[in-house]
Amino acid sequence: MSRKRRFIAALGSGYLALIANVVFVVVSVPLALHYLTKEEFGLWSVVLQITGYLSLLDFGVGQSVSRLLVDSKDNMEDGTYGSVLKTAIVVFALQAVTIGILGFTCSRVAGQLMNIPSSLSSTFESLLIWQSQVVAITFLVTPVIFIPLWSHQRSDLSNLSVVATFAVTLGFLWLGFALGLKTFSLLVSSIAGTAVSISLNGWAVVRLKLLPSQKNWGALSWDRFWEVFRFSRDLFAINLASQLISASQIVLVSRLIGLDAAAVWSICMKSFTMAQLLVCRVLDFSAAGLSEMIVRCEGARFRSRLGSIIAISAIGAGYFGVLGALGNRGFVQLWTNGRVTWNAWNDLFAGIYIICICVTRCYTGIVGLVKRVGSYKYVSLLEGILVIAGSIALVPHLQFLGVLSSSILANLLCSGLYGVVRVREYFDMSVAEVTSDWLSGPCRFILLFAFAGSAIFWAGSRFQGSLAFGCTAVLAGLIGLVLAFLVGLPTEFRKEIIAFTQKLGLRFS
Repeated sequence: MSRKRRFIAALGSGYLALIANVVFVVVSVPLALHYLTKEEFGLWSVVLQITGYLSLLDFGVGQSVSRLLVDSKDNMEDGTYGSVLKTAIVVFALQAVTIGILGFTCSRVAGQLMNIPSSLSSTFESLLIWQSQVVAITFLVTPVIFIPLWSHQRSDLSNLSVVATFAVTLGFLWLGFALGLKTFSLLVSSIAGTAVSISLNGWAVVRLKLLPSQKNWGALSWDRFWEVFRFSRDLFAINLASQLISASQIVLVSRLIGLDAAAVWSICMKSFTMAQLLVCRVLDFSAAGLSEMIVRCEGARFRSRLGSIIAISAIGAGYFGVLGALGNRGFVQLWTNGRVTWNAWNDLFAGIYIICICVTRCYTGIVGLVKRVGSYKYVSLLEGILVIAGSIALVPHLQFLGVLSSSILANLLCSGLYGVVRVREYFDMSVAEVTSDWLSGPCRFILLFAFAGSAIFWAGSRFQGSLAFGCTAVLAGLIGLVLAFLVGLPTEFRKEIIAFTQKLGLRFS
C-alpha cells in the first residue's frame, strides 16, 4: 500500500473513530443517568479524571519510541529496531508497575482529597483501584501492541479497533446495568473495551509481522535508553505546555469572570474545539509518512508534502473558522434553547484562534518529525505564560475577548514565529517561500468564503426558526467546499484529487 493510500485510510478511519466516539458519548451518558444517580455518575467521572492524570506518566516515551522506530523499521534484522522496542518495554513496564501501585496505595487519600461522601467511599476506592490496573495493563502492552502500528503507517487498523472498542464498551455497559451492577457496570465496560482493543491491535501487529524475529531483538543499552529519554523529555515539555495553554483558558475564565462564564465558555467553544480536532488529524495521520520521507532522504517530496499539509490544514481551519464565526452563536442558541449565548465578536475571535492554532501547529510539528526539539520546549512554555499573563491583564476590560485575543497573540508571537523560522532553516528557503507560497491560496479562500458566508448568513437572518438557520448553514457550508476546492487547494493537490476520484469512479462503474 502506497503512502498516499495509507494516509487516506488513516484519515478516513480516524474520522470514523471520531464519529464512533460522539455516538458513544451521546448514547452512554443518558443510559448511565437512567440507571445511576448524578452523584454515582460523577463518581465514575472523577475516577476517569484521576486515571487520566496517571496516564501522563508516559512522559512522552510513547511518542519518542514511535518516531525512533521509523528510523529503523526498513531494516528490522540489524537489531536496532528490536533494541528500541526492548528499551520501550522496560520503561513502560516500570511505568505500569508505578501506576498499579499508586492505584492501590493512593485510592483512600484520593477519596479524601476529592471529598467523596462516606457512603460512596468504598465504591470509589474499588473503582479507582481496578481502573488503575486497567490503565497499567494498557501501558504494559503499548510498546508491542499499539506503537508499531503507528510507526508502520497502519493507524487505520488502530482506528477501526477504536470503533469496535466503543461498540463493545457500549454493549457491556448496557449489559452491566441490565444485570444490576450499577456503578461497576462502567468498570466492566472499560475492562471489556480494553480487552477488545488489545486483542484487535495485537492481532494486527502479529498478522503484519511488525515485531522482529526472536534473534533480531537486539540488546539493551544505556545509549539507546538515553536516546529515548532525551527525545521523550523534550516532547513531554511540549505536551505539558500545550496542556497549560488549553487547560488554562477555562480556569482563567472561571477565576477572572465566574463559574457561570466558565459554563458559557465550555458550551460556546465546543464546536470550535471539535473543529480543531478534525483539522489537526490531517497532520497527526501524515506524521508517520513524513517521518519516513526524512529517514529515506526524500527531501524534495517531504518539502512538497509538508507544504500541502500546511495548506490543507489552513483551508480546513479557515472553513470551520468562518462557519463558526458566522453561525456558532445561532447554533448555540438553538442547541441550548436560548439559555446560553455570547457576543458575536467572541465567535469571530474564536474562529481566528482556530485558524492560527491549526496552522502554527503544522509549522512547529517539524521539530518532532526531524527529532530536534531544541529551544521550542521553552518557546511553548513561554506561550503558555503569555496566555495567562495576557488574560489577567485583558479580561477585566474585554471579558471573553481578553482570553481569546491573548491566546491569538501569544500563539503568533511564539509558535508562529518560531515554526516559520525552523521550517525556513530546515529547507534553506526564504520566509516568503514557506509562508505566502504555501498559504496564499488558503488566504484567498478564507477571504472569499468570509465575504460569501457573511452575505448568506445575512440573507438567512431575515427568516426565523431552526429550519431557516439549518438551510442557511448548509448552503454556506456547500459554498465553502466549492471555494475551498477551486480557490484554496494547491493546483498539484487538486489534480491528485481529480485523478483519485476518476480512478474511484472507474472502479465502481
